[in-house]
Order: sequence, then C-alpha cells, then structure tokens
Amino acid sequence: MDRWIDDIRLTWASLRSSADTSGWRGMPLVALGACDVRSALHFPGGEEALLVGFSGQATPSASLLPQGVGFAVERVDQEDDGKAWLALTRNIHASLELFETMVEEIVSALADARTTDETRLMAVFLGRIRAWQEFMRKGNQGLGQEAEVGLVGELVVLCEILSAGVPAVVALAGWIGPLDGPQDFHLGAGALEVKATVSASSFLARFGSLQQLDDSHRSPIHVAAVRLRASEAGRNLPAFVDSTRRAAAADAEAQRLLEERLLAAGYRDVQADRYSRRFVVVECRTIEVGMEFPRLTAGTVPSGLVWATYEVNRLKDVGAPARSITTHLLGPELRLAYNPRVQLSTFSQYSSVERRGVLNSRFSWEFSPLSYLYVVYNDRRQQGATLPGTVALPSSNELLAKLVYLWQR
Repeated sequence: MDRWIDDIRLTWASLRSSADTSGWRGMPLVALGACDVRSALHFPGGEEALLVGFSGQATPSASLLPQGVGFAVERVDQEDDGKAWLALTRNIHASLELFETMVEEIVSALADARTTDETRLMAVFLGRIRAWQEFMRKGNQGLGQEAEVGLVGELVVLCEILSAGVPAVVALAGWIGPLDGPQDFHLGAGALEVKATVSASSFLARFGSLQQLDDSHRSPIHVAAVRLRASEAGRNLPAFVDSTRRAAAADAEAQRLLEERLLAAGYRDVQADRYSRRFVVVECRTIEVGMEFPRLTAGTVPSGLVWATYEVNRLKDVGAPARSITTHLLGPELRLAYNPRVQLSTFSQYSSVERRGVLNSRFSWEFSPLSYLYVVYNDRRQQGATLPGTVALPSSNELLAKLVYLWQR
C-alpha cells in the first residue's frame, strides 16, 4: 500500500497552493478503464478528499451512502463529463494521519481489483468505506483480548464452512458479524452465532441482544461453540488470518470481502504485533437452537422491554465430587414512559446457581420543573432450594421514596 501515499500527499500539497478558493479541485491518481480516481481538496476549507468518477454507473442515493466518524461520503458535481462522482472527505477535526491511511488503503484496493468493471469497482469503493466505518466506530486501537478470542473463533468457524464445500464468496458474503449483524453468519435461510472461550473448566456464552437467537426471521439458528487453549505450540491471530486468506485465495471477490470483514472486525495487519497470544483449537461444536434451548427473543418478552442479557455457562469438573453443571443468568430490562415526565424502569435478574431472583423498579415523576418524586422498589428472594455447595440468603424487599422540590420565589 505504501506505493500510493507519496502521490496522495504530493497532490494534496500541490492543490493547496492553487489560487482557486471555492469548489472541488482534483488531480488524477489512477485510471481504471472509464473509472477515474483523483486526489482532491474541497475549498474554501481545503478539506482533503478522494474523488472517484463512474461513467454510466448509477450511484446510490445519499441515504444509502456510508457515513462514519471522521469522514463523509457524498455525491458531487464535477465538470460536465457525463460521470457520476463520489467524494470521500475528511471532517475538519478528524485525524489526518488516519484519513491518509484510509485513502491509501482504498486506492490500493481499487488498483488491486485488477478490473475495469465499474459495478465491481463501486462495490470495492463503498465496501471498503463501510469496513472503515465499522473500524472507526469500534475504535482504532486494535482488538481487546475478548474481541481477539471472538475473532479467532469466527475465523475457525469460517474455515470449517469453507472446508465443508461452501463457495468462498458465499461464505464471506454471509459473514456479517463484523458488520454488526444480528448473528455472525447468514447462510441460506439460516443463521449461525459463534461463541468462543479459552476457559478449560467452563464455557460462558453471553447473548447481548434479543435478536441473536430469534428464529422468526431466519431459521434454523445454530450456535457454534469454539473452545481454545492458550499454548505456545498454537497459532496467534495473524496466523489464523493468514490461513483464512489462503483458503479464499482462489476467488478475487472472496478476497475483497474477507479484507473488508477483517477491517470491520477491527483487525489490521499493521497492528499484528499486538496479538502475541497463541491458541490451539480444542473443539468446535454446533448446537441447534430448538424449542428446548433457553433464550430471550423479542417475541417472548413483554412489550416495552428494550434490553436484555442472557448468559449460559457450562462448568466442567467442579466441586467434590467433580461434576459438570450448566448455569443460566437472565437480565431483562423494561422501560415505559407515559410522557417525558412520567417514567417507569424495571430491571430483573435471575441466577440458576443461586436460584435467586432480584427485581428493581424505579418510578419517576417530574411534577413541576426540576421537582421530582422517585419511588423505588427492591425485591430479593429465593426461588426454590439452592444447589449443593451454595448458601441460601434471606429474602428481602424494600420500598423507598424520595422527593426533590425546587423552591421558586
């Protein structure tokens, strides 16, 4: 990619010395058939930009163009050359260094596509911008340890899908987890959610939305459980990435989709040194989400429930005598508003280990400007006999009220 950065900086510097003080000013970077790629500035502010012109190719409407932190994408009018132009422009307060990296990577992707097909070039251009949109939304400091394990798990499952004979372009197009999809993979009419762990004695699966296991739109839904073990004999994240790239190397479109998904997931090769941990794949199991699978979905919770978490933890060889157990932790939250001044919020949690439920309800009423009445109800109670080795705590409940009144003369 470094082959483009000097040209990009040089053209921006040359354009900045221009006597023109309004509109778009650009200089050619590369021509891909009838598609023109230009380094540009937008005056009077002098914001750095990348212009891409398509002839005979309709551009998406403004509402369908990606927008991200630090940049804007818009349709622009250039000279009357019959082309449709799209501009990627740096926001004035955004990092120039990061925007340079983004532009350089997009130009490289367009050139490396080795095609003059404008439909595909537009897909490359917009697809790579959407990947950067996700990357910036998640932060540009690289993956944390939990996200690192999660990406390794998704790559393991992706390679399993490819080895099962699914065409690479179909598998990569269906990998929508990095794009903030409801599940990690959409394949055919079904969906697949991936959970990964490095724990040897337990398997904690956390479901953070009501959509992840909802089969009302896609069915069947499966959960892929990937257990990893930290080992110097294993592979680090960049090695898993490289093996996935080799598996998709025969299809140029699959390669493009893979690079976009990796970027959207928060992975960049320049940050590969961050990922020194090595993993061995212990097992990869797939479980169908059927009627007996515990889950929370939008269709099984009360109307008004806006947020819920659900955790399943499989513990192996715990206690004396050693045994395996599965624990469940539910945490739904309900918010209701009669109007902006009268609101009720309720949070509930249930642990299958303690067999204990907790309920917190909070009512608020702003009966006068900056004057409030709060009523809070807390309830903690045992829901049956406890499991061996756990302690039953006494049930309790309380009702609290608070009045805040602004005295105005």
